[in-house]
Amino acid sequence: MIDYQSDSAGESYFANSGRVRAIGSEVGLVFRSDLIQGDLNYGYQAASSRATDQRMTNSPSHLVSGSLSGGFHGLRATWTQRIESGRLTVYGTETKPFTVANLTLRKTHLYRDADLFLQVRNVLDERYATPGGFEHRQATLPRAEELTGAAKCAERPGRQGPAAVLEEGEVVSSTGQVTAELVR
Repeated sequence: MIDYQSDSAGESYFANSGRVRAIGSEVGLVFRSDLIQGDLNYGYQAASSRATDQRMTNSPSHLVSGSLSGGFHGLRATWTQRIESGRLTVYGTETKPFTVANLTLRKTHLYRDADLFLQVRNVLDERYATPGGFEHRQATLPRAEELTGAAKCAERPGRQGPAAVLEEGEVVSSTGQVTAELVR
């Protein structure tokens, strides 16, 4: 267990402050075919302080994650999702369970060897919170992200030639990228 501590001179540092008892397991399934591929994973953990036998903070007991991806003609779509049980906060309250999903679209060989990548995070517009620490006034930190997206286009490594042009004034070289965020 690592905690933020201060010494008598007022210096702050991270230090081991105790021992933890933990047990858990994880299982996963991966599948692939010519058109689609995916995975499904489940993890369980129970962690507690050896000194107090209290459940550890910021540690979800259950975590489920998965992805499904498919494509054709250079276009690939990927759906990823994570489901988490609530977490105990340092103030003794618990966060609510949540689900977060992302959608990614990728088009390869868009222009010469340039690829286009679009990702929409938190597609379901889930409002959730994660535990804060003692340095925060509130027990939980809201993660009410707006629906966002990013588009990236970059020339593929190892290819010599001109940079890909997204729009007038936005040039992407083989070592750079342009990112645009879309906010609702």
